[in-house]
Amino acid sequence: MAQKLNSKYQIIFTEEATEKIQEILKRYGLEMFPKISLEKIKEAKSSEEKESLFEGLPGRVLAKTVKELAEDKIKIKDSISMLEKKLNIPNDKAEKLARDIEKEVLIYAKKIPIEKEAPPTEPSEITLTPEKTSATPNVVSSEIKPKEKTPPPKSEAKDDTYRESIE
Repeated sequence: MAQKLNSKYQIIFTEEATEKIQEILKRYGLEMFPKISLEKIKEAKSSEEKESLFEGLPGRVLAKTVKELAEDKIKIKDSISMLEKKLNIPNDKAEKLARDIEKEVLIYAKKIPIEKEAPPTEPSEITLTPEKTSATPNVVSSEIKPKEKTPPPKSEAKDDTYRESIE
């Protein structure tokens, strides 16, 4: 499972991370995908409703929390209240769950630098055109267009001075 981290890193979780998440869910009496929830998802009429139900599944909540912790978007102390609310569990259980995630799952998150994109191979022309609107007079917009390829000039047939003529 690969996730982007800002624009400099990509987070990759190993298979062990998934196994640890499943172990932790079992340890706390939570199912990855409860049958009742899966039935509700199947019965949902709109894709928005299905997505909302899917996001509430314990396995999905835990996976999203792990991702946000690995990306440093949230801290452990913030994840405790989030787990408590989303999984509907007591605060002490959520705190232990968050600590177990930190100790057992985050060690499998690898930060890999993302390679920068190569610059365009063909030169581009930047065209600036003034745009006038009532809100912003004298605004200049730019448009980048690939430079048009021009065919090489055709040369007229000339005698080759280095070659003997065939007669």
